[in-house]
Amino acid sequence: CIDTKEGIRKKEVLSIGELNKFISNSNEQEAEFICKARVVDVLQQNGWSFVSCTGCSRKLDKDGSSLRCNRCVNPNITGVIK
Repeated sequence: CIDTKEGIRKKEVLSIGELNKFISNSNEQEAEFICKARVVDVLQQNGWSFVSCTGCSRKLDKDGSSLRCNRCVNPNITGVIK
C-alpha cells in the first residue's frame, strides 16, 4: 500500500517471500512499502530462544562467562528463557 499526495498508488496482499522476490528482480533504485503483519505461530522446533532479564524482559548480553542486563545494570540479575 503506497499512500502519497496522489493517493494510494497500489494496494495488494503479498507474502514476505513474494515481496523479497519483487525487490530482488526490480530495476528500481528505491521503493517504499507499508507492511502490516500478524504473528500466527512461533515454531518451537527451530530452537529460537533467548535469556531475558526478569526485571525488564530485555535480552541479556554475554559478559565473559556470565550474563548482564544493559538496562538494569544489576550485578545479581536473574535470567529466564523465552
